[in-house]
Amino acid sequence: MQITTERLEDLPFLSGFLNQSGMPGLLDEHFPVHGSWQGPGYGKTAMGLLLYVLSEGKHDLYGIESCIRKSRGA
Repeated sequence: MQITTERLEDLPFLSGFLNQSGMPGLLDEHFPVHGSWQGPGYGKTAMGLLLYVLSEGKHDLYGIESCIRKSRGA
């Protein structure tokens, strides 16, 4: 018997899990954004913050912008 292991990247896995759980939609449903708000809703914003905290193991906001750029390949 041969066992093959693969590295599982955390961001796609966590993002898929949060999307399947419906967390962004629930937050958007319960906390509607103001009419002049431009950009992602509170659900996607919270999901981005949660992905950063869970992936990096840090809860400070310093460095989140560079993390997003790195994950987008920019």
